Amino acid sequence: MIWHEVALRGASSGEFEAQIAELGPFLEQNWRANLSPGNAMPIYERPVALVLYRDDHRFLLDSIIPRAGRTEANFDLVIASQPYRAKSSVNFRAKRIIAPLARALRGGGRLIGIHSHGGDPGLEMIQAVWPGENPFAVSRHEILRAVKYELGSAGRELNFNAYADNRSIFRYDMEALPNEVTGSIGTSTAFAAWNAAVYVAQIEDERLTETTENGRALEATREVLRKHNGLWFYDESYVISRRRD
Repeated sequence: MIWHEVALRGASSGEFEAQIAELGPFLEQNWRANLSPGNAMPIYERPVALVLYRDDHRFLLDSIIPRAGRTEANFDLVIASQPYRAKSSVNFRAKRIIAPLARALRGGGRLIGIHSHGGDPGLEMIQAVWPGENPFAVSRHEILRAVKYELGSAGRELNFNAYADNRSIFRYDMEALPNEVTGSIGTSTAFAAWNAAVYVAQIEDERLTETTENGRALEATREVLRKHNGLWFYDESYVISRRRD
C-alpha cells in the first residue's frame, strides 16, 4: 500500500490549490484503475491513501489525522451516498459496506445512507425499453434488517432509523426550461434525460449500444418527458447512529 501525506502550507485557497496541483505526477503514477473483466466496473491497481490537512492545524488535528497501520475509526458523520451497485445483494451491502461503516461510528456518531428508490419517470423510461427491469429491488428496511443481523450483539449500541416515506424519500429533478420538455423535444434534451436515466439505473454498456442505434430509447424518453412535463428521480435515506457514551 502507498501512503502519502501532504501538509498544506499557507493560509489561502490559492496556495492550497497550487500544492494540490503539484500532486499531478504522483496521482498519474499511482492512482490508476482498470476495468474489471467480470462486470466492467473500475478497480484500482493498488491501494493508495492520500492524506491532506493544513499544516498550521496539525496540532489540533493530530488525534484524527489518519496514520499508516492505525485502524482506529471514530467518525462523527458518515455520508454513504450510493455506496453500492444497484443490483448488489442485500447481504453484500450489509456485510461489506454498511456494517463496517456503522462499526466505525463514535459515540453520538451518525451514518446517513442514501440510494435510488425507483418508482419515478427515470425508471419508467428504462422499463419502456426493458420491460420488467427493476434495479432498485432492495429497500432501506431490508438493508437495516440485514445490517442488524450482521452486527449481532454489537448492534445493541446502535439506533436504526428507516423513518416514514414522507421523511425518508426525496426527489431531485433534471433542470430544463418548460418548452424543452413539452411539444417537440429536441435530441439534446432527450439524450440528456436518457443518459441520466441509464446512469441512475446503472445499465451496462453492452445493452445500451443496441437501444441507442435503433432509436427506441429516445422515442420512449420523449414520451415520458411529455407525460410528466419533466424528469425526476427518487432517492430514499436511512440513518444509523451510535448511542452516546
